Amino acid sequence: MDKRLLSTVQYNPLANNSIAEIRRITNAIENSWGVSLFEFKKDRTRMQLYDHALKCVTTTNKALCTALEIPVESACRFKRMLEDEGKLTASDYAVKCPITGSFAHLISTNTLEFSRLRASSQ
Repeated sequence: MDKRLLSTVQYNPLANNSIAEIRRITNAIENSWGVSLFEFKKDRTRMQLYDHALKCVTTTNKALCTALEIPVESACRFKRMLEDEGKLTASDYAVKCPITGSFAHLISTNTLEFSRLRASSQ
């Protein structure tokens, strides 16, 4: 591991939460689809990857982008397209993003999560 990256992780107060969240996302995808994240990513476009991953996990856009190595700019476009199609919903409430530490809304393409995300509080 690059020493500069390691020092950033050691001094970043969000680092432990970030690493745990990335592991949670990747484990959820791997468990749900029965293949490694590498295999999961191999034959899918970024849009398909984003959509399928959000069926397995409910998280913030930034956390998903970090775990899947998708540029945030692309993911924002995917998010908007899925919202317009009625396939994605965002929470009515904001939570603390495990990656940035800022408040953000949870997102999901899992229809079973839609009613929970639309609730006024968590």
